[in-house]
Amino acid sequence: MVKFTSEQLIRGGLYADYRGMRPHCEEMARKFSQASEARITSPQGTDVTVGLEDRDGNAHPGIADEPGEFTALVHIESNIAPVEGTTDGTVIFDGAIPNLDIGVLETPVEMEIEDGAVTSVEGGREAERIANVWAEHDDPAVYNIAQLAVGMNPECPEFNGWFSNDHGRYGNVHFGIGTSSNLGGTTRAPVHFDAMMAEPTLELDGEIVLTDGEFTFF
Repeated sequence: MVKFTSEQLIRGGLYADYRGMRPHCEEMARKFSQASEARITSPQGTDVTVGLEDRDGNAHPGIADEPGEFTALVHIESNIAPVEGTTDGTVIFDGAIPNLDIGVLETPVEMEIEDGAVTSVEGGREAERIANVWAEHDDPAVYNIAQLAVGMNPECPEFNGWFSNDHGRYGNVHFGIGTSSNLGGTTRAPVHFDAMMAEPTLELDGEIVLTDGEFTFF
């Protein structure tokens, strides 16, 4: 329950049907596990491909009812660690960046990605903040594309600046940048943050599982 406010205890994502969403969250993780490549596009101009071969998807349905399980509230999220060096293209984040004290984006942040690493970041004050954080660390691992994730909480319909809400915001696709070793990857970095897209289309080996922020398989 990261960065929870008192308001989040009485409304919003905490009151989702977690048991009802669990099968869909787990199915999304299975689809990630079975895929060798993902492609993400958006009306804003995102077009990026991500290698997933031999990586396992992770389901975080907001329920931990067996020894050794862990999850996060209020995310209801499925994610996977891309194969290092395989992500290429352009990503335009137009939703939120819950980390780095940024929150809901006022100006879209555009990143160019080559061989699994961010090569440029452009936009307004948010992009400047990211560039400054990266510059503080003399470590190329901070640019690593570490995570591909989908938010699946129906009670989180909008980005609002609440840390957990924005991760779980229904139908968003987000990338984690930096450390991936805790997600199934191999990279350790001194920083990790997530950045969200509001209207993504996600294809896994050519199968569209999310179109303009709406799931197609349930």
